[in-house]
Amino acid sequence: MFKPFISKKIENKILCLADFNKLLVQPEKKAITFVNPFSYQLLANQPKLIDDIDVLFSDGALLCAFSNLRRKNKIDRVSFDFSSIADIVFTHASDEQLSVALLGGSREEISQTVMYLENRYPRLNICFSRDGYFDRTEFPNVISDLDLKGSDIVIAGMGTPLQDEFIVKVKELSKGVKLSFTCGGFLTQTASKGDYYSPVIKKLGLRWLQRCILHKHVRTRLIKNYPVFIFSYLFNIKFDS
Repeated sequence: MFKPFISKKIENKILCLADFNKLLVQPEKKAITFVNPFSYQLLANQPKLIDDIDVLFSDGALLCAFSNLRRKNKIDRVSFDFSSIADIVFTHASDEQLSVALLGGSREEISQTVMYLENRYPRLNICFSRDGYFDRTEFPNVISDLDLKGSDIVIAGMGTPLQDEFIVKVKELSKGVKLSFTCGGFLTQTASKGDYYSPVIKKLGLRWLQRCILHKHVRTRLIKNYPVFIFSYLFNIKFDS
């Protein structure tokens, strides 16, 4: 049986980089996440979750290119990494004296990431950090800890859709957090290499190639998931068994 593959809910919430700076200074609580060819259908299958997320950005040139074929107002790539908005967020937090909470990766990885960020941004206040190995039943307790530490900004890298569900719950339950971001593998990448992407890779727009060379799971996605995404998106066909 064939169904439409393209999610209008997702497409209508994707913004471009020009819209991002406005989000940083808005007083309303916002849950902000990023979608790529792998996570697109995972999120599309949870329409209520998409409704609860405030803003989406396209994390990848491929999705931007395909989405722009169907839209008048074009979008561009926005990712939570140092080739895109991560520096903007941490610099803003430092300048405005906002407290940042980081959740994701292993205990060792999050510890290394905190050290790197504190060295890179001496005025950055990382008020809370922990690994990303917790489930939905622990969300309320973790969010209570965020509030006890006075968190203003939350950055969570726990995999789709868990990280997306978490930032939505932060928006719902937290008394103090204003901005909640998902960040995918950013915390793990930062732990391993600091500014993860090489300058040449950034300039050439070959971030996918660097990740493909370094990570087996990325190679698997490129071989198995991306061809399905390309065909499904171009022809707007979802295959159901």
